[in-house]
Amino acid sequence: MHYLRDKTLYQLSHYMLRWVLSQYLNLQQQQIEVDTNQYGKPSVKGCNKLFFNLSHTNGVYVIALSKNKTI
Repeated sequence: MHYLRDKTLYQLSHYMLRWVLSQYLNLQQQQIEVDTNQYGKPSVKGCNKLFFNLSHTNGVYVIALSKNKTI
């Protein structure tokens, strides 16, 4: 990333995503492995009961979670 601010916000948003996922899955953040499908859709490797997405614009980040339904 070109700008330090963007890089920092990217890193923070992904840290927060791992923290939120760890709370829902009752796992340590280091145990969570994020994978993507052929379309780039993220998922937690080996977990088919918690779905999530991370979106961002102009420094605002949103994490969406769903149990048993894809987002």
